[in-house]
Amino acid sequence: MQRIPAQSIKNEFLLCRVLYLDSNNLKDLNEVVSQLTSLRSIDLSNNPLSPLPTGILSRLVYLNELRLYRLGLREFPRDFCCVMPHLRLIGLSHNSLSHLPPEMNRLRLLEELHLENNLFQEFPLSICTLPEMKVQYNETVWLLLTKILQSALFYLKTDFTIYSQIAIFQRVALETLLA
Repeated sequence: MQRIPAQSIKNEFLLCRVLYLDSNNLKDLNEVVSQLTSLRSIDLSNNPLSPLPTGILSRLVYLNELRLYRLGLREFPRDFCCVMPHLRLIGLSHNSLSHLPPEMNRLRLLEELHLENNLFQEFPLSICTLPEMKVQYNETVWLLLTKILQSALFYLKTDFTIYSQIAIFQRVALETLLA
């Protein structure tokens, strides 16, 4: 299936909250997807979507999970950061991303950012404060850990008990990466 047939979206699907469209060889999204206004989660992974349908996706005002794994993305659209501030999970693993836009700091509700197996060389410091971030298997994961620690040290004045917790975090992070 290269396109979602318009007739497949019937009234009973308009209240759909989760939509898995992964691995369907979709080349574009039909406008009817923007009618699924109750949608909370969409998975578009493993599809040759080109370009990414930012206009259609941005109309999904309740969307809080966006999975875009294995799409061959070279950049994450800045538009998403501005028009989709309610996203809590963004899956971008297994793409060709080398950077993220500085506007990522507008995604205040973002809890999970999956970035495994990309080509990152630097990360905006603003995303280092996300509660949960999965960045395993990137070439420059050490750069990210350094920025996280620098950020933590900047915000933590001279409380030595916190410094010892950071040392424990460093050891656990290192053990996790080497496992």
